[in-house]
Amino acid sequence: MLAAAALLFAAVTAVGVYVMISGDENEGQLDLAQGVMVPLDPGSATSGEATSAPDEPRKPDFLDVAEPMAVAFLNATSVDEWLPLVRNRGDVESKMRAMYPDGVLQPPGMLAFNTMEQVQTKGAIHAVVARTADYFEREIAFLETPEGWKIDWESWACWSEMPWREFMQQRPTRSVLFRVKLESLDYYNKAFTDERMWQSYLLMPASGEPLLYGYAERGTPLNSRLTPPSDVKTLLLTVKLRFPDQPVTDNQVIIESIVAEGWVLQDGEGGASQ
Repeated sequence: MLAAAALLFAAVTAVGVYVMISGDENEGQLDLAQGVMVPLDPGSATSGEATSAPDEPRKPDFLDVAEPMAVAFLNATSVDEWLPLVRNRGDVESKMRAMYPDGVLQPPGMLAFNTMEQVQTKGAIHAVVARTADYFEREIAFLETPEGWKIDWESWACWSEMPWREFMQQRPTRSVLFRVKLESLDYYNKAFTDERMWQSYLLMPASGEPLLYGYAERGTPLNSRLTPPSDVKTLLLTVKLRFPDQPVTDNQVIIESIVAEGWVLQDGEGGASQ
């Protein structure tokens, strides 16, 4: 079972682990915003068509602003160039500099913007797919702030409170926030052998790190939210994970709570919810 799971993840990684929206409806993979797809019908608020009266100047709509921002973001060569473009700059700058200590970026570039010709929305989130110069299809999430539209860097970077491998090495029993891909799985072993008590899940980071096996108590509201619908294979979630009080392995963890459905935290979603 472990070998099969590793091969499956290797295959996904080979075709591009950062593909946030699947073009195959049978895959059922959800995107980072997990909202609704809005087709760009002529005259719609996101289509780029004028919506004001003929004698009034047209107010730039979302796509008018988002495309040049995406170009600048994907071509930035330093953290300093990112900062004016991102949401919650004061909070994320230290996270960026921890991830890029020298402040230097290797920009992926952009070949095409809005390749799906749709804007995905969920509350304040607007997400658009761009094709990078290395031919990955990646979503960029934007949120409107008092300073205008800004890019959600944390969901783009799949930022978590602790490096995945460090989490496995240290085995903390306190809750740690992670952005993960989750699938249902039947794997019961060692500290989690009781199938009547636990429901098992496969947890995958976006960066190709080792897999983890997550467990939630059956019959709880949390477990109900974790279980993907029958037509969906993979969920993207922001969750809090911890090791059991006396961990016996480095790859079996307790799913403590769901922080958000998707990888973008809207206002008020900074704390755990169940």
